[in-house]
Amino acid sequence: ELSALRGQPLRRALMPEALTAPVAARLLPHALPREGAPGAAHELLVALAADRIVAGAHRLGPAEVGKALEGVAALQACGEPFAVRQSGRLLQTLWPQVGASLQHFSPPELATALSTYSLQLQHSHREFESCGAFVDHPIIPAPSSGGLGAPARKLAKEQFAMVELKSKLLHPVLSKLAEMPLPQVSACLTALAPAVRHVNPLSDGEQHAIREAVYTAFPVDEHLLEGRGKRWTAFRDDFWRAELSALGSAGVLELACGLREVGVPGQHWVSKALLAELEARLRPLRGARPSVELSHFLLLRLCRVLDLWQGHAVEEVLTHLLSNPSALRPLPTSHYVAVLSTVSTFLVPKEVPLRLTSALLDRVELGERTATPEQWVDVLCSVTPLDDQQLSWERVTPRVVQHLVPHIGALSP
Repeated sequence: ELSALRGQPLRRALMPEALTAPVAARLLPHALPREGAPGAAHELLVALAADRIVAGAHRLGPAEVGKALEGVAALQACGEPFAVRQSGRLLQTLWPQVGASLQHFSPPELATALSTYSLQLQHSHREFESCGAFVDHPIIPAPSSGGLGAPARKLAKEQFAMVELKSKLLHPVLSKLAEMPLPQVSACLTALAPAVRHVNPLSDGEQHAIREAVYTAFPVDEHLLEGRGKRWTAFRDDFWRAELSALGSAGVLELACGLREVGVPGQHWVSKALLAELEARLRPLRGARPSVELSHFLLLRLCRVLDLWQGHAVEEVLTHLLSNPSALRPLPTSHYVAVLSTVSTFLVPKEVPLRLTSALLDRVELGERTATPEQWVDVLCSVTPLDDQQLSWERVTPRVVQHLVPHIGALSP
């Protein structure tokens, strides 16, 4: 094995002039380690593959474009700055090929395309808020030095890019939603979920279109059962159980959150089926309760649809986490503040958001966390209506104001 790795054929194949774009596209998903942080060798391999893909993107077929998007998804999951930069560069280059290849994509490739472009767009929006430029945008090229009127031109470009992204990617993917297995439906709805702090870029009409696509995928079909008898009902139930078996507990949670986020009511049959499945998994009749690993974003999404879990096993999990601020210490400050802001909008005991705010203030004062002025504004707006002298011996509003006042000048209008 060592002799093969050190042999001349492999060395020649990895030379820049020998590596073709189709081979580089297939290489990119495997250029990063499965575990741990990437090293210098991984960065070199990613840069080499990205250069060849950019130089020969016009020679990529649908299969190679799908592999390249799979590699972009791996880069985004890595989260390192160099990986995010390469992701934006690759998505810009692949955009014409993605539009031409959508009709040939399989459901996993469609879900990957929507997820990668959506995630990169959220990253670009965060960079625009911090530096005033769309850095690493999935469609707009890197900005050059601008003069008068540059911000207006940038926003105009962004609006045009959003229209193009929705017409050439979002709507074609939604038209295929009814043909996708549940894991890909869940991935598409997760890609459309609002970001941690940003406003949902979808209009009311677009959200209605998404909801209609979901209803097409999961129709209320009682009238179709007339005359088909018990055999059809049994077949449908068996088919649904097989579909659910392809999802882990976290996947079922993501799908339930995604359906509620697009406006599907909890009384819809698919929501009821997902809740029943989660109840059976989280409260087994025998044995200990299984542990479910929640990502930071999934925890925030669970809190956004908090009313869906009333009386459910998920409610017990969230009650345990939210009543114990130390359990939320792994959350980044942005997610922590978003959870706090979201929980305060529901009918929960007022002590819960006040205790979370007090814990955040303690961590900031100890130097274990830092918060931006915008995050302090979110915290202040969340706790001020709740911070009553009769409910808490220590009012948190004055402490929040003390952190916010020195940074008032840094807030945008």
